[in-house]
Amino acid sequence: MRAQVYRQFQQGHALDRDTILRRGPATGDLALRIRLIGRNGPKWNVYLATLSRTAGGDYVIPCMDRAVLTEIKGRWLHFEGSEVIPRSTSQKRPNPDYYPQAWWCRLG
Repeated sequence: MRAQVYRQFQQGHALDRDTILRRGPATGDLALRIRLIGRNGPKWNVYLATLSRTAGGDYVIPCMDRAVLTEIKGRWLHFEGSEVIPRSTSQKRPNPDYYPQAWWCRLG
C-alpha cells in the first residue's frame, strides 16, 4: 500500500518533532512481511516492515525488523522495531547494525 513514512530515530538517537517535519516523509510502497525465525522449530511471529519505491523494488529507507504495530489513528499507523543497516553488500554475511526505530506512516 502507498504510504508516507516519518522516521523518529537516526541511528538510535531520537529526533525532535521539528527535525522530523523538516526532513519530510519518505514515500513508497509499505509492506509488512512475516519472517521465519528459530532453529528448533519454526516460529512465524516476527515481522519485517519495508518501504520500497515500487512493489518489490529498491528500499527507500532501511528495513525495520521485529516491527510491531503499536497504534492506529485513522489513516496513520505507528510501528516500532529495529532498523537494520547492513555494513557490507555481501548477501552471505551482511553484518548489519541494529538501531531502535519508530515510524509514523500515513496511508494513501
